[in-house]
Amino acid sequence: MFVLFYCVICTYGYSQIDSRRGFQYLAEFSDTNMLYTDIVCSNYDSDPWPAVGINRCERAVHYSYSNRCGESLSMISVHTDLSAIEYSEFFIYDVFQNLTYYVYSTEETELIFHIENKKMILIREKGGEKFGENYFLGEPDNYFDYSEVIVRSAVQLKMCMYLSGIPDYNKELDAVRELYKRINSLTGLRSETKGEVTGFYDGDDLVKMVVKADVTKEYYLNENQLAFAYYTGNDETPELRLYCKGNYMFRLLYGKENLAKTSEEFWDKAEVVGEEFFGAFMLFK
Repeated sequence: MFVLFYCVICTYGYSQIDSRRGFQYLAEFSDTNMLYTDIVCSNYDSDPWPAVGINRCERAVHYSYSNRCGESLSMISVHTDLSAIEYSEFFIYDVFQNLTYYVYSTEETELIFHIENKKMILIREKGGEKFGENYFLGEPDNYFDYSEVIVRSAVQLKMCMYLSGIPDYNKELDAVRELYKRINSLTGLRSETKGEVTGFYDGDDLVKMVVKADVTKEYYLNENQLAFAYYTGNDETPELRLYCKGNYMFRLLYGKENLAKTSEEFWDKAEVVGEEFFGAFMLFK
C-alpha cells in the first residue's frame, strides 16, 4: 500500500505520462510508503527529430518525505522512446543512497540486477535474445557493466538534484572531505575566542569553530552554513560526524554506526548538533 503524490514539469500543455511506471519493481525491492514523485519530460508531444524520428524521454524521481526526516530517494526511472526503440531503466537505491538494484526493460525484455560489492548480479531475465535488436545500446555486455551503470546512475542523481533538490550523497561527501582538508591546511587563520568557543577566520569568512567542553566539538563552515561537525568521544558517548549540504543533513556516523537519514535516532542527534552549532555561530554575529 502506498500514497502517491506527483508533480509533472513540462514546457506547456499536457502530457500522457505514466507516473506509476516501475512501481512494481520498487514494491518488490524497496518501500513505497508515502512515496512522492517528481517528473520531467523532454519532447513530451513526441515531435520527430531529423534522421532519428521520435526522441522522447520521461524521467521520474521517487522519494519518501516526512516533516522531520525530509526527502529520501527511493528510485529514479528513465523511459526513453527513441525512433523504433522504447525502453526503460530503473535505478533503485537504499536509504543511504547506494544503488542496490538496476532494471532494464522493454515490452518484450527484462533484466534485473542486484548490485553488491561493485558487482552486477543478474537475478531475473526475460527475452534475453531480443537485446541484440536494440541497436542504440551498442555493445550490450558493456552497457550492463557495473562501471557503465554507475556512470548512468551519477547522471540521474545530478538530474535528481535539479528536479527534486535531493543531493548526490557520494558527491557531497567528497566535497565535504575536500573542504575539511582545505580549511585545516590554511595558514595564518585569525582566531577569536568567546567563552568556550574559538572561531577561525579566513579573511572575513568564519570557516571553523571549536568548542572545548566535556568533549571537543568542531564545526566546519561553507558560506556561513554548517558543512561538517565532528565531536570527539568520551567514556559515555562515541565519536560523532555529521555531513551537510547547505541545510540538508545527509550523513551521520555515530561511532562505527552509519545512521539512516530516515531514522528517528539520526534526527535526535542531528538536531542537537544543529542547535549547538547555531548557538556557537550566533556568538560571532
